[in-house]
Amino acid sequence: MECYHLLCRPILKALRELGILADYADEPRPEIYHPACYLRDLHPAHDILAQGRKVSGNAQYRQNDAVIQHGSITFSSLPSDHLAVFSDPGVGADQFDERVIGIDELVDVRRKHAVSELESQLAAFVEANEGSWTDDELDRARERSEAKYETDEWVHKSSPEP
Repeated sequence: MECYHLLCRPILKALRELGILADYADEPRPEIYHPACYLRDLHPAHDILAQGRKVSGNAQYRQNDAVIQHGSITFSSLPSDHLAVFSDPGVGADQFDERVIGIDELVDVRRKHAVSELESQLAAFVEANEGSWTDDELDRARERSEAKYETDEWVHKSSPEP
């Protein structure tokens, strides 16, 4: 839990700067629908709630001494759009709405401002300096992309079963 909480500090700070009271889930809650990450079980280590509803979810991959964390933050929760991607979600818009909330429901802010605040807090957290890619870095990225993602094997790869 400590690693999640450390890496989520800038997210919580950005939400506070936007005027949103948010914190980790107090206790676990069961999943509503497994394939949808926002409807999976809520966990105090990595799910951030506002007004009792999920506004951000995070996950980690660990290998040796490395941690890769990724997550999502909902700006605008549109239950019908989210649920429409599943052939049979087994839940309705009301259940989705009870579990998930967007930043735009909590404060009157434009998406651009919310993104800017999040970027600012993340950059400050890692003491980042703005820069750009070198030509060599761009060339290597293109080569890697072509070698992996443009192969028939990758394009026709099936998703793992849940």
